[in-house]
Amino acid sequence: MAFLIDSVLDFKLRFVVFMHLFIKSKTTNRILKNTTFLAIGSIVSKGIGFFIFIYIARILGPASYGNYWTIIGFISLFAIITTFGLDMAVLREGAKNLDNIDEYQNKLFPIRLYLSFSAIVLTCGIVFFLPYSFELKALIIIASPILIIGGTIQAGLSEHFNTTYRIVERMHHIALFQIIRMIIFVGIVLVFISYEKLNVLSVIIALLLSSFITLILRFLHSKKYVHYKFNLKIDWEFCKPLLYVSFWFGLATLLATIISKIDIQMLYWLSSSKEVGYYSAAWQVVICGEMFISGLSLSLFPTSSRSILKPGYSRKLFILVSIITTLSCIIAAITVFTSESIIVSLFGERFLSSAALLSILIWFIPIRLLMIWGSQSLECMNALKIRLVGFVVPLILNISLNFYLIPKYDAIGAAIASIIAYLFMLIILTYLGRKVLHAKMKGGLNVIE
Repeated sequence: MAFLIDSVLDFKLRFVVFMHLFIKSKTTNRILKNTTFLAIGSIVSKGIGFFIFIYIARILGPASYGNYWTIIGFISLFAIITTFGLDMAVLREGAKNLDNIDEYQNKLFPIRLYLSFSAIVLTCGIVFFLPYSFELKALIIIASPILIIGGTIQAGLSEHFNTTYRIVERMHHIALFQIIRMIIFVGIVLVFISYEKLNVLSVIIALLLSSFITLILRFLHSKKYVHYKFNLKIDWEFCKPLLYVSFWFGLATLLATIISKIDIQMLYWLSSSKEVGYYSAAWQVVICGEMFISGLSLSLFPTSSRSILKPGYSRKLFILVSIITTLSCIIAAITVFTSESIIVSLFGERFLSSAALLSILIWFIPIRLLMIWGSQSLECMNALKIRLVGFVVPLILNISLNFYLIPKYDAIGAAIASIIAYLFMLIILTYLGRKVLHAKMKGGLNVIE
């Protein structure tokens, strides 16, 4: 017993010392500041969106609500084409040399523009060959301009201007425009509701209008940090090195996007839009945590890019992520026991089937949090090709499990498949991150890259 008490006290002392040193660090204060801004922005904007989408779900019902998220999920699969890792490549290089931010942003603009148009063409072309209803195909085509506008999904020109804020580490501007977009969206939706014209089409119109208005505002404001000189000609000599890096970032992000979005598409194909509605309602609760994770990851990335090989940094990063993950596990456990009350209170009795899904999908949050260490370690050490293994295997596993589980268990099967896939991704990325870090420390750069 005395040994156990001493061990606990020793751990407590180490934890207090670590947190004291970590919080005193200027780097940590900047990370915490940026994460806080993004988290607040996400919480406020997603909080507003959360409640308006609850209202929308109650009006539309599970089937139409499922149709809406099927549309957004399908378009999101093509969103990565609009950037294909350019944001992360520019962020990594721009964070090291802020003096070149104008050059990076101006010379990459035409590439982003052409990629965005290409994504729209692919979306509208491929949709005709998939087993969607005619109505759903038409709505997907109507919603496709969001790929160039961005905003509600990370895509297009919206991400181009957001990259400026990330490079200069002014995350509060990103948070502010998230809130502005959502307020405009809510205002337009309320107009449709007041005229009793709310349906999937009107929600898409509100989405496009709010995103476009916010894009213009974001562009005008970001000129404070970048002197934009838009040119439609691509400077290949300048862009080639960045495109090489961005290709591997983009390919990994594409695989990760497919893993996260394929469940809804396969649910629609193998089951029904109603099951998609149940799944989307549960995911709408989980996504609140995902937004915090994205904010934390983006805030950590510039510092990780500069410091990943500095003695002690990776260990501090792992401890920080582990502490937050532990807290998220407690929240997830509470959610499991209260899932029915949460779903019924928010979405109503018609969505009661979403409660069981929430009990499963909520564990995505701690898994995704713990994944930050391995993923960022590989990204910052330029081990992008090796990192792909962490996405290819879970993707194959997820699709295979969906084919097997969805016909038997509908949305429950999709949720189980998704969590299993993410668990495998966590294990693989953590293992690879550790191996690559040790190799880098020993000078094995050529072998890795």
